[in-house]
Amino acid sequence: MRAGALLFALFALAPQSRADDLVVAGDGGEPGPAAAVKAEVAVRCLRPGARCEGRAPAHKAVGLFGLRASEAKVLGHDAKATLALASLSTSYVTSRDGGVSARAGHFALLGGGRGGMEYGLGLDLGFGLYHPLGDGHGPFSRIGGRGFVHRSPVLYASLVELPQLQLGYQLLRRSLHLELAARGGPVLAGRVSPEDERRRLGGSFEWGGHAALRGGPLDLELEFSHVEPREGERDGGVDVLSALFCGGARYLGACFDARVFRGATERADSRATSVLFGVTLGGYSGEHRGGG
Repeated sequence: MRAGALLFALFALAPQSRADDLVVAGDGGEPGPAAAVKAEVAVRCLRPGARCEGRAPAHKAVGLFGLRASEAKVLGHDAKATLALASLSTSYVTSRDGGVSARAGHFALLGGGRGGMEYGLGLDLGFGLYHPLGDGHGPFSRIGGRGFVHRSPVLYASLVELPQLQLGYQLLRRSLHLELAARGGPVLAGRVSPEDERRRLGGSFEWGGHAALRGGPLDLELEFSHVEPREGERDGGVDVLSALFCGGARYLGACFDARVFRGATERADSRATSVLFGVTLGGYSGEHRGGG
């Protein structure tokens, strides 16, 4: 419940930002007072389909809303299939002249199947600075946070990580966006519960990384997280591997998502492995403007 409440607070705060919350004010010339990064600029550019000409030279956004068919399985137990309404998006904004770098993502789903109800809600945000070393490439640093809760018929998982530090490198071209980053931060609350087992994650530290690639109409997101064991726990930490692959044309698209949780539970000596896989078909919104 604590993880769900904190996650709800993150979602409640985001829409209250002004529509132009995180953009760079600039006059198109050399950086100066008019090119200073303002605290009220570019959240609008993070939305799929946003118009950001002249403000965010590099802008990548993908969104999908539709029907998701999924299967969840804890190894050693039966798999359960579900059907749900789902919404997801990933967005990146980079302003080379102003030095701004931003990343945002979300997912939401509600449905169920013969095995029970399935629901989920997640938000991942990061804002910071981009340091160009050449035409269309350079390192970045961001401060942000993330939180999610996902309940399937065989697995309950939640996590709130705040604050989170991201350090990485971007390559920006007209038809290509590549980003590699390391990240880490304190885990305030969380739990992984496969079947009737349980493992608490709060009061620990997470480290890992993510990779993002967009070429043409295709998008790929990969993430790895390792949550360290809490003080006094003898077992190793919990590993989470996530993948999201999306593509679309005009207004229709598809996304394939997968998530793997692996770690020892509080009552069992062995490490439990849980696998979730889903396919979402529906309305698609995508945009890519390169910075090269």
